[in-house]
Amino acid sequence: MEKLLKEYETNLKSREIRSWKDFIAQIRLFIKWCSEENIEPLEVTEDEAQDWIISMVEGNPPLNRKTINRKLGIVKGFYRFLERQGAIAQTPFYYQKPLKTGRTLPKSVPNPTDLDLLIKNFSIFSQSDRMLKTMIEILYGSGLRISEVVALRLEDIHGESQTLTIHEKKTGKVREAPATYASIQAIRTYLDDIRPRIMNASELSETFLFPQQGDTTIRCKMNRRLKRECMRLGLPVLTSHSFRHAAATHMLKAGAGIRLVQSFLAHENIASTEVYTHLVKEDLKDLIHNLHPREQRRAL
Repeated sequence: MEKLLKEYETNLKSREIRSWKDFIAQIRLFIKWCSEENIEPLEVTEDEAQDWIISMVEGNPPLNRKTINRKLGIVKGFYRFLERQGAIAQTPFYYQKPLKTGRTLPKSVPNPTDLDLLIKNFSIFSQSDRMLKTMIEILYGSGLRISEVVALRLEDIHGESQTLTIHEKKTGKVREAPATYASIQAIRTYLDDIRPRIMNASELSETFLFPQQGDTTIRCKMNRRLKRECMRLGLPVLTSHSFRHAAATHMLKAGAGIRLVQSFLAHENIASTEVYTHLVKEDLKDLIHNLHPREQRRAL
């Protein structure tokens, strides 16, 4: 790979690309991600390319779409070069379009019934599956990011007060997040029955709640499993971040104030929370059109 990188560097310089150093740095970051995911850079699949993009969208903190599109453009250019050089048969980014910029509504926000169906019918084939199901309870119950769940330590779990201590990697801030009764029960079951079976002696001596495979690895594993489960159950495909969207939307629909939801999600800017109010307004419009007496008379 180093030889190919050197050849691409020469190619960039020959085209007088002034920011060639940044291009090479971004490509190295992608190669590092591949290494963390145990992916051979010359054998990246379309699904794995999509996982990389999702890892940036759902990161802690998430990257904005313009930044993601710039990174995507750089890596796409490199893989087009690899294809021309005959190093790969076809670029895995061939069908990948840039993300739409601007504020967009969250996609695939499941309703409570669908979430209940998913959680109750989540396929369990191994202890690892039971771990993923525990994580889903925490993701939805506390509206957390997957990186925050992976970083939980044993001392961060407070069963009596039903709270979790969250350590934000980017800012170094510490906050308390509420946890549902279902989340706490799932964690207790995990600690008693699952954790001792999936962690080796050295890992058990660590203070982390879950095995430290890296939040990106866990995210990809979770997203792939959710895709299979949702397709099996006939539900819209979800990602690990869908549960955070769902928690915020369901709280607003139940009557929670936007400031309360902002605090729940730990958004510094309320504009980040306001996007969920549009989903609630759309539901309200449908309710009025379908049930309001004046609308019913118009339909007659």
